[in-house]
This record gives sequence, C-alpha cells and structure tokens, in this order.
Amino acid sequence: WLPLNERMLPETLERILALAKEGATIVGNAPRGIATLSGGKKAQQRFDKAVKKLWGDGKQPVRKIGKGMLISGISIDEALQTLKLEPDVKVIEGDTLLWLHRRIDGADWYFVCAPHGTGKDGIKSRLSFRNNGDYEVWDPVTGKPAIREDGRQYVEYKRINNRMEIEISLPPAGSYFVVFKPATNNNDQLQLAQLDGETRYKPLNRWTLSFPAGWDAPASIELDELKAWKDLDMSAEAKAFSGTAVYTTTFDAGDNPSNQWTLELGKVEMIASVSLNGKHVRTVWAPPYTVDLSKLVKSGTNTLTVEVTSTWFNRLVYDGSLPEDQRKTWTIAPPSKDAPLRENGLLGPVRLKY
Repeated sequence: WLPLNERMLPETLERILALAKEGATIVGNAPRGIATLSGGKKAQQRFDKAVKKLWGDGKQPVRKIGKGMLISGISIDEALQTLKLEPDVKVIEGDTLLWLHRRIDGADWYFVCAPHGTGKDGIKSRLSFRNNGDYEVWDPVTGKPAIREDGRQYVEYKRINNRMEIEISLPPAGSYFVVFKPATNNNDQLQLAQLDGETRYKPLNRWTLSFPAGWDAPASIELDELKAWKDLDMSAEAKAFSGTAVYTTTFDAGDNPSNQWTLELGKVEMIASVSLNGKHVRTVWAPPYTVDLSKLVKSGTNTLTVEVTSTWFNRLVYDGSLPEDQRKTWTIAPPSKDAPLRENGLLGPVRLKY
C-alpha cells in the first residue's frame, strides 16, 4: 500500500507505475494535480500519461497493471478484504497503537508506540500480530527485555489461527520492539512468568534539594515531602526557578545487596539525570522514569543524586512581570505574565524496588 497525496510529482507516479508492472499492488486514489511548477507542459504531459496508465478513466475499482494491480475508490480495510489479506497488526481490545514492521535476518521486528497525546496513565491494548513465532518484547531505550508494571515479563501469548495475541502496556510516549522468531514450541498459550524473588519496596522521602546561585533560591532545602518548586516556601523568584536543581538522599542497602534494585522516580517534570555513589547511571526523560541500579548498589549506605531539569516556562512568566532591564530571560514569543506556573521538579513518589 502506498499513501497517495492530493498532488504528486510525475517522477513519483512513474515509479509507482513501474512497481505495479513488476508485481506491486497499489491502493489509493488518483492525485488531483501535479506537485511542481518546473518542467512546464512536458512535466504536465508526463503526469497526465502516468495517471491515465494507472487509473484509466477512474471507473474501475480494480485494474490489472502488468504483474500487479491498482485498487482505488475504496477504503484500506475494503481493499484488504478484496485481496483476502488480514491486517498485519490489529487491535483486539483497548487503545490504538502506532506500529511499523520490518523483516531482518529471518526475524520480524514490530516497533509499537503510544500515539501523540496519550493520557498520563498510558495505554493498554491486546494486539493480534500476523505472526505465530516465538516472541520477545524489548525496551528500545534501555536495550533490555521489557518488564510490565506488575513486575512480570512479557511471556503471555495466545496463538489463534496462525496469529499471535499479546497484551501490551505502554506509558505516555512509550514504545517497544516486538520481535518474532521461528516457533520452537507448540503451546497455544503460556502464562506470565514472575521475576525470581520476593519484591520489596523502600520509600525515599527525605531529600536535600540544592539550587544554583543567582536565582534568589536558597542554596539548599531539607525536604520531608516532595513538592513542585512553585509550592515550596521560597521567594516568588525562587518559585519560578527554571533550570537544573539537585536532589540528594541516602539509603541503607544492608550487608548483602545482591538483589535486583530498581529506582522508581514517580512523576518528574521534566528530565532526570540519576547518579549513585558519584557515578552517573542514566538520564530519563519520559514515563515510567525508572532506572536499574542493580550493579551499583553497595553494602551499607548509598548516596543517590537526581538532577532534575525543567523547561524555562516559569521563569519566562516571572520575567514577563519585570521591567526589561531586570529580566534574566528573553524570547520572541513569551508566555503571558499572568499564566499560572507549572509544576516543575521531582514530584514522586520515589521508591526503590528490590
């Protein structure tokens, strides 16, 4: 299937025609005009000739062209039914996902992602793939196998009529690779596998928050509760701080920290850079804001540092109410000086899973 635009270049149409002659099936309606002013009448003649060879008089929904065909005047779903083809990926229940499919070295790779504008709770869908091989789900950010929110790996599936049904949960802006390889077993369904060991949680509530100099913010604040910067007991200028502030805390891992340790930061506005015992671990910029600390946690006391960087929105709002000679930021199209300040900072709740 090729998405066809309202206007197209004659070179593009000629290439589509060549693909159809070689055996491709094209689904789409004829373009309404040429997409260039160069070439004059000769370009228009090439355009008209290619359109005529592809769509004819436009009255035939299915046209045989060389070894291939062209289908027009009907929807993609209707075209698939005409061709007796099942969708590569279809939603059985839940939210719609965006996806791409590529076959490499005998494996089928599907990239699935949450659409723009997904709510704060993310999405959950049961998808049916036109594939019945063994599958793996990988996190494209970490390069590691994906773990569900309930701490279990993605190993549940159901084979139905040579298709595979998998339940996928994605956070906002989240994505996974679903990789299919030739099947090695004949089970119709496998249950979820729980990760080894009992899962425990250690909440991290006490923090030292440090601000850089020059923004009328205190050098450091002791926190028993995580709040947005705008809600802390500081001056109006400090409440509008924009930039990078540093959160520091400690935790005791005991005498034998051999378990799997995962830091869950909760809500972060906007980007967090995590370090443990002075070594940078990872920078996270989208939910679920989790970081694997397993190989870095040591016996006894550990020092955790989280550098949180915000946008400049709040400072631009604050500067909008100041005389120009007192402002510290400038932009071509600033927000209104009356706009409410946004929540910035580490908002949590923060906990360690081990």
